[in-house]
Parts: sequence; C-alpha cells; structure tokens
Amino acid sequence: SPFQKPTLNDNSTVKCQVNTACHILTYTDTENGICPDLTQAGLVDNIYFFPASMKDGKCVVDTTFTPSGNQASSNRICMNIRNSDHTRCLNVQVEDTLK
Repeated sequence: SPFQKPTLNDNSTVKCQVNTACHILTYTDTENGICPDLTQAGLVDNIYFFPASMKDGKCVVDTTFTPSGNQASSNRICMNIRNSDHTRCLNVQVEDTLK
C-alpha cells in the first residue's frame, strides 16, 4: 500500500468538534519523486484537501473537516490517492461540546 505510517488504519474512528477544523494527516509514498494529491472518494461536505508536501522522505496531505451543526454525527470520510485505486476510509464522530 502506498499509505505510510503514521496514517490512521483503514476504518479507524476520529472524533471532531462541531464548527472546528479537524485535521487528518495522511502519509503516502512519492510517485516518481512527486507527492500525489488526495481527493475525497465520497460526498461528505466541509472537507478541504491541502496540497501534498514532503516531510522526512514521505508525502503528507493535511485534510481538514469542519463539521457544521447540522452535519450527521457519524461520517465516513474516504481519501483516495488521485488516479489510483488506493483509498483509506475513516469513521468520523462529530461531537458538539456546547450541548
């Protein structure tokens, strides 16, 4: 798999707070010395993928998820390495600390 540690394992659970940017870091191998971008394999709103950057010989993509108050409490977010069949999915639990 092109996914590298410390990327979370497939189907891991992440907790995020309502209206707060939740950062998910995904580490991958380079492809011919270039860091591949990630795209979302799915339709969850309020997700932004920063461009891939190099860190310690691995590529890292910072993905932010900023759940809104009316977003589902459980979201399955899948990240796909662009132009490949490699996908990593996470279960994101949205918590509202103000309730």
